[in-house]
Amino acid sequence: MLDFYDPQYGGTDTYTRFRMIGTRPIFLYTDSVKDHCGKYGGYWMLDVIGSYWPKLTKWNAEHDGNAFLAFYFTVNDDSSCDFAARTDSGEEPLIEQHIEYTDLPHSVKWFWNDGGPDNLGVLMFPSDY
Repeated sequence: MLDFYDPQYGGTDTYTRFRMIGTRPIFLYTDSVKDHCGKYGGYWMLDVIGSYWPKLTKWNAEHDGNAFLAFYFTVNDDSSCDFAARTDSGEEPLIEQHIEYTDLPHSVKWFWNDGGPDNLGVLMFPSDY
């Protein structure tokens, strides 16, 4: 099984709002996600998730608005990366995208749970859950 990076924060003190240019906030993320993106130049990963937000929002509405998703950024040996959004680790991906190049040194798995503060879902590492 692939070993995904997790900084082991165990919760958050602050939620940061993510918005695409010209939009209202579309989700929140925890301190661990913010620190990881800053340390490893990973803010592009938030942009990837945000670019699929209309599709994910539609899927969430079709499933009673109480979704739990896992986002996988799997870094390959050739420095490419595969993004997948899944409802569970054993399920077929809702979304897949191949990213030609990344300098991210490790694979990442984030959870997203609907129903955070201000009715925005929260993106987090598994240890934050």
